[in-house]
Order: sequence, then C-alpha cells, then structure tokens
Amino acid sequence: IMTAMFMGFWLAVFGTLVAQPFFLLVGILFVVALWMMDDTEPDYRAKITTLLVWYVVLEATWPSYVAVDIPGLPWLTPPRMLLAVMMFVVTLQLAQSARARGDLIEVCGAAKLALWFLGIFWATAFATCLISRTPSASFVMLVEWFLLWNMPFLVACLVFRDQDAFSRFVTALIWATA
Repeated sequence: IMTAMFMGFWLAVFGTLVAQPFFLLVGILFVVALWMMDDTEPDYRAKITTLLVWYVVLEATWPSYVAVDIPGLPWLTPPRMLLAVMMFVVTLQLAQSARARGDLIEVCGAAKLALWFLGIFWATAFATCLISRTPSASFVMLVEWFLLWNMPFLVACLVFRDQDAFSRFVTALIWATA
C-alpha cells in the first residue's frame, strides 16, 4: 500500500516523465508473483495462436506513425497493445506449464548457434547502454526493443510446433498483405 501511495504521489506531481522507474518496480513484483505460481499446466496455446495471428495482421496493416504519444512511454499502437496482451498470456503459460517451458527449450535448442549469436548481440547492446551518455534512457529503449523483437520470435517458436497453426498464420499473412 505504501508503494502504491508513493508511486501515485510522484506520478501526480511529475506526470508520466518519471513513470519508468516505477514500472520497473511493478515488473519486479510481477516476476516474483509469477515465480511463486504453481505448475497447473494450463493450455493457452489456442489463445496464443490467435493473438499471434492478429498481431502479425495488425503489424502488416497498421501504419506505425498512427499512434498515441504519451510523454515518457513508447508510442501506443494497436499492434503494440496486442503484443502486451500476448506477452502477458505467454508469460502466464510459461510460468504455469513445465511442458510449455520444455517445448520452448527444445525448439530453441535446435538452433544453438543462432541463439549464441543472438546472445552476443544482446550482450553487446547492453554493454553499449553502459557507455551511453544517458544509460537509463538507453536501457529503457533496450528493454522496449528486446520485447518488440524477441517476444514475437519466442511466441512463434512456441506456436509453430503445430502445423495447423502455421497454416492459419500463413493464410492470415497473405490475406493481410493482399
């Protein structure tokens, strides 16, 4: 309760320009809550597949310059808002399902060299944040781009194990770009 009061005061006085450190605190609390969840083996794969298809359709059709710009936050577009919902559902799936975690590790383990290069890329990006003129702003952008680039990739790895899901994805992509 004290954290919420403190955050509310600072956001009321300074607006969204100081919101990013508070989002980090909320994110840490969210990760702790996920870590404490039981493995109940829910199956959200149909929902995740639908969200991924709609995300790709929106990403292909929605112009990125049509967005809501709130100071201190990244541009809010329908694809990004849908990506946030998809990230939440995938995070719940991975936090509660050992089978889903195993499937994701198995799929990603098939291309170890590609993951190694991806790790080097992100380590280099993190290192450049440390030598930036504004490390905090650079780190926020790094986290934003990490989520925008890598989360759809991990979701696709999880979803495309099913051939029917891949067929629906290709059909929706062709429909969206036609």
